[in-house]
Amino acid sequence: MESKTYYIFIIYGSATISMGLLILLALPDSPSTAWFLTAEERPLAARRVAATNQTSAASDTTGIRWRQILEALRDPKYWVTATFFTAQAIANAGITQFNPLIISGYGFSRAKTVLLATPQAAIAMAAQAALTAVTLRAPNLRCVFWVLASAVAMAGAAVVKAVDPSAHRDASLAGVYLLGFWNVPWVMALSLQSSNVVGATKKGFVSVSAAAFYGMCGFGV
Repeated sequence: MESKTYYIFIIYGSATISMGLLILLALPDSPSTAWFLTAEERPLAARRVAATNQTSAASDTTGIRWRQILEALRDPKYWVTATFFTAQAIANAGITQFNPLIISGYGFSRAKTVLLATPQAAIAMAAQAALTAVTLRAPNLRCVFWVLASAVAMAGAAVVKAVDPSAHRDASLAGVYLLGFWNVPWVMALSLQSSNVVGATKKGFVSVSAAAFYGMCGFGV
């Protein structure tokens, strides 16, 4: 490995571990154990969550409800999201694995390739955070952002395909950076799944299915 390029892995790894520990210690399991709520606020928060169908009734959280699994399998939305997670995993694997290879093909050194590959991740994080913040204030926009972000990422892929990097290297590199929008649809899909699926077994089955489709297809690439 070229000198000093390993620092980026040390930084990313340390940040990931630190964030995981922070979430483990600071994020409550439920409103009833939220440390930042008072004793009077906790029951109100629990009722509010239950009223918006974010969790299931207590009687529904014990045991496996096979009826809910069959209900999920008969739901067209399940197969739509399964298809999306499959396609997203394939695209994600290609983007993340071949992004440095594409940039190095522009004639940059190994060290500069690592540096120039970073903005794509920054764009992914910024777009994800910004559009998620908008959905918290304006309802019914998650599907819209899902489609728009996918269109931007596809436009970036089209630029990389169509533009000759030997003549227009900066434009082709901009297309690579636009591919960073691929992360937004994934976040929106998970959010829709979490808020629109009711039933502990069904919610768990759909969540595990998403991870399975994503993991198998991403690993295969």
